[in-house]
Amino acid sequence: MKDADKTKKQLINELRKLRQRISELETSEARFKRVNSEEKPRTFMETASDLMDIADKDGNFAHVNESMARTLGYSKEEMVGMHITQVLSKEALEEDFKSTKGEISLETAWVTKDGEEIYGELSFAENYRITQ
Repeated sequence: MKDADKTKKQLINELRKLRQRISELETSEARFKRVNSEEKPRTFMETASDLMDIADKDGNFAHVNESMARTLGYSKEEMVGMHITQVLSKEALEEDFKSTKGEISLETAWVTKDGEEIYGELSFAENYRITQ
């Protein structure tokens, strides 16, 4: 059927279907962008060789990357929920935190599950309340 032969009702129905399809495509595109933007940081963190974690405001691990868990001798599941003070040396816990513009940087010793100390830097993007 040629467009010229279609009734007004048929054309309106086709237009409604096209608008619905456009809306579905826009929703799909928005969902793809959101998932893609969330996936990039997650992929970066998981593939990084640096020890990386996400902790809550009180210093409890909410997520650790494979490199951190493996280096410290834990599974990722064991570390989630642990407090950061459980993997820092006693000396590190006694040091002062250097705070500048909401960032904390500390040269410290991490303690592995077997008690071995590994030296490195601990940095926070935001201030955390660390209690012993």
